[in-house]
Order: sequence, then C-alpha cells, then structure tokens
Amino acid sequence: MLADFERTVVTEWGVRRDDVEGYRGMPRRSVFILDRNQVVRWTWVRSQEQPLPNFEEVIAEAKKVAAG
Repeated sequence: MLADFERTVVTEWGVRRDDVEGYRGMPRRSVFILDRNQVVRWTWVRSQEQPLPNFEEVIAEAKKVAAG
C-alpha cells in the first residue's frame, strides 16, 4: 500500500489514470511484486475484464518470488 499525494509514483510506474474525468491522476488498482533486489517480478493492473486480482494467484506469485 502506498500514499502518493503528488502522483509521482503512479506516473513513473505507468498506472496513473487520465482517461476518465474525476479520476485524473488517480492510480489504477495494481499489484507489483518485487524481489529482494527491488526488481519487479510480477505485475497485475486492473482492466475492464479483470477489475480485481486473483488473490490466490497474487499469493502464489509472492511465495515464488520470496523463495527465490
């Protein structure tokens, strides 16, 4: 979870919404799993087809990354 009041992180990570009036600058719901070296190993970003992540998949991917 992240607080990004100036919207710099959502812009840099490519999840900033500018497509709908009223949501400009807000982040799209997203999940990033990073390894111990801070390398992104898995990403999920909300889409119309999948408005919520598959939580079991997120946990499984996090366990894989944690195991190395």
